This record gives sequence, structure tokens and C-alpha cells, in this order.
Amino acid sequence: MKNQDDRLPAMFFPVTCKESIDSDIGRRAIKQLKKRIRALVGNVKVKVPVKWYLYQMIEISHNKTKHTPVQEYGDLYKSCYHAKFVDDLKEFHTMVTYFHALGLLIHVCNDDAETHHEGSACLVFTDPSYLFENISKLFHVQFMEEIRCEGSLLKLKRQGRLTSRTLRDLNVDNTHLSYEAFMNVLIHFFIGAKFVEDSAGNEDCTLFIPSVLPVHNTSLPVTTKGSCHFVIAFSRKPFVPCGVYAGVIARLQSLPQWTVSTSFISRSHACFGVAAKDNVELFDYSSHIRVELRACTGQKAQEYRDTVLTAVAKSYCFLFHGQRTNDEPCKTCWNDPYLMLGLACHPCCETKTRHIATLQVVDGEAKAVRCMATQVSRDLPVNHLELFQGIQDDVSVYIRIHMYIA
Repeated sequence: MKNQDDRLPAMFFPVTCKESIDSDIGRRAIKQLKKRIRALVGNVKVKVPVKWYLYQMIEISHNKTKHTPVQEYGDLYKSCYHAKFVDDLKEFHTMVTYFHALGLLIHVCNDDAETHHEGSACLVFTDPSYLFENISKLFHVQFMEEIRCEGSLLKLKRQGRLTSRTLRDLNVDNTHLSYEAFMNVLIHFFIGAKFVEDSAGNEDCTLFIPSVLPVHNTSLPVTTKGSCHFVIAFSRKPFVPCGVYAGVIARLQSLPQWTVSTSFISRSHACFGVAAKDNVELFDYSSHIRVELRACTGQKAQEYRDTVLTAVAKSYCFLFHGQRTNDEPCKTCWNDPYLMLGLACHPCCETKTRHIATLQVVDGEAKAVRCMATQVSRDLPVNHLELFQGIQDDVSVYIRIHMYIA
């Protein structure tokens, strides 16, 4: 169907076709489509919501000057209801969920369907390109020469600090969405996390945006006395999936008592001050994430280990399975665990490469590590014996099949 507005592409709507239904291939395709739709929208009865989306196209075509690319959930429902394009709130939510799953709009909300009502203030981006274009402006700073940056732009480029002043300098549009609401969207997608500012009375919200930072050389750090480390890798993937590491940093920064240090930071290295005097450092080596626990031992080391593991698991699940609010692993993660936990072989391994030595577990206790390249086992270092014990149940599900059982 060709749109009346040149700004919108032609749309294809699924309809039944007798010729395809009569064939085995057609029947299987329709069955798979219905199954996929039911999985996306739960138990709500699905109607192909063509009429509501046609209303959106008409609204854009005939009200170009008044068109708003983002609206509050309650306001959009009232508009559609009064225009008789939906019969009730349940049908409206089904349509919003359906179009969000297809990527035709973006519904930014943590609430379940049961909590939505006529006055819900969560956001619906009926024009997703409006959101993408404004988010992409943040990443332009990566390609700007430092000599051209000053003030708030220089802080964003060097330290990942984002304020409303930065958004103004980057010409992020606030006609339809306030800077405060835009920052909340960045937090929702774990693109950024709030800074805990030392100065009292600072009303201007400051976000940490790890994805915009430059990349520095991440040579293998020297392990200091009293510290230990471990690595996290992904099974069947010789790389850290795109966006996972940045999501981990944003999640950790949002935790109480976890404060990222901006004295030296890059897109591949982050140092956190935890509690009063502990430090946790993360290094992204593309093939795996290395975690360095400095001056952390005993129960604290295990607690920080589980915190980082949980952040990695949730970041991956959010990006690739759409899981956000539930603390438990989603069904896909449960049935197919994907994290590997162990140590980096280099420089001890004879192959001199940064591959992973996975844990060997005997009677539920980690005893040794096995090199994945040479299949050679070696005893765990003394300072790691305690670290790898007592992995929490809600984390161990992600790594249960990758702990080698001797």
C-alpha cells in the first residue's frame, strides 16, 4: 500500500491467500506466523491491527505541522478511542505490543499489561526514526577531533559524561521530548546510567554513556598482591556480542555503592570503586571480558563476582531476548546457557594466545582449569580457590553446562 505522505515507505500487510493456504508450505508458514505472534503478545487475542496503523498514516499525512513522533500511552489511547479505531484499552494494548514487536513503533515502559490504564504516562514512539536519529547524535562525538570539542562535548568524549547542556550542544531535539525524558529513555535501554555526584545540590542530571568513549590499548593488566581475576566468555561465540559490555558498565554504575572512576576510562576499560575501599576493574578484549578484583578477598570477592556475572547475563538477555524486568533467566537462557567462566590462558599457556581456560568442578567445587586449546589442566592458583566457590543459584544457571565436570 503506497503512502500518501512521501516521508513514509510503502507498507505490506499480511492477508490470507487461498493459493498459499492450499499448499503445505503455505499452511506451515501461516502456522509458524501465528505461533510467533502468540509468543510475542502472550495470551491476548491477536487481531491484525491494520485499522489503527492506517489511522497513524492518515494522521501523519493530513496533519504534517501537528504531527508528534512520540506520545504518552494514555494520550495516544484516547486519540485512537475517540477516533473509533480501537474498541477498548485491551485492544489498544494488543496493537501497541504487536507493532512494538514488529519494530514499527517503540513502547518505552517497564510495566506489565495489567498495570496500563487510560492515564499511563509511559512513552510510545510512533516514529522510531525520531528516537534513533537523536540517539545517534551522541555517537557523533566519537568522530569529532578533540580540538573541536570543548566544555560539555569534551567531557562526553573523554569521560562519557552527558548533561542537558551536552544535548543542547549536540542539537538533540527537545520539541516533542524533554531532555529529562530523553535521558530516562537512555537509562531504559541501558545506554546510560546516572552518576552519583559528590557535590550536593546539583540539580542537573548527569549520565554516564560508556559507548561513546574512545578505545585504548587494553594490554593484560599486572595482577597486584592480594587481588585475583577471572574471565567471562560466550559459548559458541569467539567474541563478546555487540553492546553487551557497554550494557554491563551501565548496569554496574546504577548499583548502590558502585561508582565508576573517570580519571582513566575507555570503551574497553572501566574501574569501579565499590563500598569504602574495594576496586573492581573490567577489561573488554573483544573475545572475552576480564574482571580484576583488587584487594578483594573472601565473601566480598564472591559477591562482586556474582554481581558482575549477573550484569553480563542480564545485558545479553535484554539485548538478544528482550528480557528486562524479570530477575530470573528467560526460558531461552535457561534451556541454553551461554556463559563460560574461567581464566585467561595467556601468559601461562604455551600457545601464548588469549583463549579461555574453563573451570573443572569436582563434587561441586572448582579444583582446576582446563585450557580449551591444548586440553591441558592445571591446578587453580591459591587466591582463586575461594573465589570460584559458592556461585549463586540465580547466576550458575547461565554457566552450568560449561563448568567441566572432571
